[in-house]
Amino acid sequence: MSRARGCKEPIESLEVADKVDPQLREAIKSLYSTIWRDGALPLKYKRLIALALSICQGVEERQARKVLARALEAGATKDEMIETILVTARVAGIPTLVASKSIPEKLLG
Repeated sequence: MSRARGCKEPIESLEVADKVDPQLREAIKSLYSTIWRDGALPLKYKRLIALALSICQGVEERQARKVLARALEAGATKDEMIETILVTARVAGIPTLVASKSIPEKLLG
C-alpha cells in the first residue's frame, strides 16, 4: 500500500481491529489510505478539517498533538491552523474551543 504525503496509519486502531478480526484491520487500512491522500481536496485541507472536527469533539491532549502534527506534516501552516481554530470557535461555539483547549495550547505554546 502506498502512503500519501503526511499519511500515517492509525496504529492503535489497527492493533485493536486486528484483535477483533484481521479482515477488519485490512478494511481500516484501505479506508485510511483512501481518505488520507490528495484527491478533490488536498491532504492539507483534509487535515485542517480534522483539526476543526477534533475541536468540536473535545479531543484529549495526546490526540490533539497527533492532529496538529499531522496537519503540519501535510503542509498546513501555523497561521492556517489558527484560522481553522477561529472559524471552528465561531461555528461550534466558544465552549467547544475551551473544551479542546489543548489544541490551541499546543499550537501557540
